[in-house]
Amino acid sequence: EPFIRGRDTPFFWHIPRSGGVIIKTMLSHCLNKTLATEVGLLGGHENDSELKVVTVYDHKYVNVNIATPEGIQRAKQMGLVRSHLADTLVSPHVDLIPDLFDPAHRGRAFALFRNPIDRAASLYYYLKETNYPPLEGKNLVDYAKSELSENNWLVRILSDSMTGAVNETHLEIAKEVLRRKFVVGLIENKRGSFARFDHYFKWKETPGYEAQF
Repeated sequence: EPFIRGRDTPFFWHIPRSGGVIIKTMLSHCLNKTLATEVGLLGGHENDSELKVVTVYDHKYVNVNIATPEGIQRAKQMGLVRSHLADTLVSPHVDLIPDLFDPAHRGRAFALFRNPIDRAASLYYYLKETNYPPLEGKNLVDYAKSELSENNWLVRILSDSMTGAVNETHLEIAKEVLRRKFVVGLIENKRGSFARFDHYFKWKETPGYEAQF
């Protein structure tokens, strides 16, 4: 189903360690889009009673934080999607974001995926750099074998099976959700993925597009 500007709002599912920062930077810095992310409450906007666009680090954001469950609930109460202030929503909470939309204000989801082994290794090294205490003395193999590593998180969240065992049935459910609900990109093919997102969301119609790309 095509993206309809003025009715639909793009939602970027920010999967950890999968190139999400690249997409956010491209949208805010290159395309000058107004984002709803975790940035909007910086500068003392957590107590704002009305939605508005604020400037943070010379880029535009709506004064919400949809990177947390509490922030998503606040954004819903304030009418984030109905306001059409945000050009794109960005959040890791793919399970909660649908609550922001309704039949008259629809979301169009896209995501950038990474090889799960590469993503797991990236997460390990990221946590090591932060001196995460449970990883003290553990190498990558130790981490992979421990309860600290993820257990099919993507399959679980897409199939609504966060507890218990998962099997091929859950995998097929997750794949069907992606097929029906997402514009899918791969970090291994960033150029092709951007072209796909660009075509679907009509970013070429953005003022100044040619100067940036």
